[in-house]
Amino acid sequence: MGYSLDPALPVTHSVRQVALSELDGARAWLAEDDIHTGIHNARKCLKRLRSLLRLVETGLPEPQVDYLQSRLRGIGRELAPARDAQALIETLDKLALKSPKLSQGKVFGQIREWLENRRANVEARGSDPVEKASEDLDKLRPLLAKLAVFPDDFEPIRKGAKQQYRACRDAYREAFKTKSDEALHEWRKQVQRHWRQLQLLAPCWPDTLAARAEHVHSLAKKLGDDHDLANLQQLATAPAMSFGGADETERLAKRCRKDQKALRAEAKALGARLFADKPKTFIARIETRWNAAVEAAAAADKPAKRPDRQPDAPAPAEPDADRVNNVVFLDENLGAGSKAG
Repeated sequence: MGYSLDPALPVTHSVRQVALSELDGARAWLAEDDIHTGIHNARKCLKRLRSLLRLVETGLPEPQVDYLQSRLRGIGRELAPARDAQALIETLDKLALKSPKLSQGKVFGQIREWLENRRANVEARGSDPVEKASEDLDKLRPLLAKLAVFPDDFEPIRKGAKQQYRACRDAYREAFKTKSDEALHEWRKQVQRHWRQLQLLAPCWPDTLAARAEHVHSLAKKLGDDHDLANLQQLATAPAMSFGGADETERLAKRCRKDQKALRAEAKALGARLFADKPKTFIARIETRWNAAVEAAAAADKPAKRPDRQPDAPAPAEPDADRVNNVVFLDENLGAGSKAG
């Protein structure tokens, strides 16, 4: 089934399936020999699991949600140091391709050496963090296997998806109001959750929601690159650190700021189109498609009393023609179609 909710199944059943699949996926990745790849992908599983819980949290007991989110967040933090150094090394490699001359400087080499030493220190710790994370995940399995969403229908999903979409819009405004690294990073986190929730909902409206998910993912990657550049710049200019000369350090920081400016301009334009709809309008279209998918599945399972005279099922209602191109912003320059559905 993958990371998606099946409208043909009761919500509780589908949520349990996805939750346990992501838990098992994280456990499997933590058993990989390549510690960096394994941890990176295990953390992705944990983030997907947390986004699932966020989507249906209004249908779960609040103490249960708080406990699960706290534990999953804690496990992710335990694994973070192993990934952080690798992410900055990858950011340096990208800069090296864009600015070969800059990469040959002393400051560039010294930062890379520092990051590689940090990564080596993580590896020297052995399998302790990974083993602990695996044990902690095993303890959560019984709780995830007993998740019960109430009411067992689209209502909790509707509330969760609407709330997350609104959070994206609010964080977008705040990001470009303050223009701070922290605000951009917060917007990135909200966008990532929205992207994962689109993946969960895609089966009810495959073409449209899958296309939107791709664009939202593109936005999340731009914001992720911006965050990595901010962290690299912070490391290079930290008072407690000493990498090369002041002039060379400033050139590296200037290059980071230049790339950030370009990324933020692209992200702002993309965000304006992706989050143009009001939350109520956005979620209403998805709810229509979800309910239609549920009805179609029920009709397919129901035995026909008189097959020879059974009428055709009515087609689901389409959104108004003048509103149809807002679920996935349909920008011809980005390759989306001119009509949803």
